[in-house]
Amino acid sequence: MPTGISADARNQARSNGARTYQGQACREGHPGMRYTSNGACVICVKERERLAYDKDIAAQRKRDYRARQKATASTVVDLGAELLESL
Repeated sequence: MPTGISADARNQARSNGARTYQGQACREGHPGMRYTSNGACVICVKERERLAYDKDIAAQRKRDYRARQKATASTVVDLGAELLESL
């Protein structure tokens, strides 16, 4: 938990029902907007969420690609079996 003036600002914001408060700059150098619930830097949280989202999208694309490849391969095998049966 932040100490000194920052803790006073956080407690005052929390009692007023605010979601954020102006505290000290974070270690990344972002301005001091922080969440009252946990004291985390607003910008740092947004950046982590964006990176996690981008990583999840890339993983989903990879899963979709593999599923399409597998479906195409099984379709080719099924068509080949049908051709052999018709001969």
